[in-house]
Amino acid sequence: MKKNFIGLITKLSSEKTVNIKITKKIYHNKFLKIIKATKNIKAHTLLKNCKPGDIALVRQIKPMSKTKHWSILKILNN
Repeated sequence: MKKNFIGLITKLSSEKTVNIKITKKIYHNKFLKIIKATKNIKAHTLLKNCKPGDIALVRQIKPMSKTKHWSILKILNN
């Protein structure tokens, strides 16, 4: 099953690669509170209208390179 996440585009690395910051809330069992966990990923894109600050829907794909395992499906907010 392929994972889908919503993330914030932070940087345009190259022509077809963008850096995306994914934030999710996780319950911590020891401290009994909800904390925010962030992860930066690299995603493949063929869309030309991507810019930093946009919110994008990304999906897990087979590895395209050493660090790129995600692809942008669509831009949700410009």
